[in-house]
Amino acid sequence: MALKLGATVKLNFKNVEAMTRINDAVLAATQDVFAEIQFTAAERSPVLDKATSERFPGENRDSIRCNVRQTKQGAKARLTTHSGFGGFLELGTVKTPAQPYLWPALEEHIGKIPEAVQAALNEG
Repeated sequence: MALKLGATVKLNFKNVEAMTRINDAVLAATQDVFAEIQFTAAERSPVLDKATSERFPGENRDSIRCNVRQTKQGAKARLTTHSGFGGFLELGTVKTPAQPYLWPALEEHIGKIPEAVQAALNEG
């Protein structure tokens, strides 16, 4: 005697739509909050009083960039500097004390993401 088994899979489009809406809200919230982080980090970035032969005032501050993108795992944000010495300012060296500006900005604003996600979901 043969036994037949069958299965039916129903895709609930409301669930797919809900996940899309949530992912969009997380992405929008992450973009908004990281824009605040970038702005705050730029405000706090150490700035030279006058130009030198190697650096100009505000070079690091002006090089701070934020990139937020959607991945399969969710929103991914990257905050970087392109001055070539942003890490030395943030962490210090043997000769120069640390002058943190990126990490404090991140700590100040990162907790706003859940509230921003909720606000984005409430808008729709």
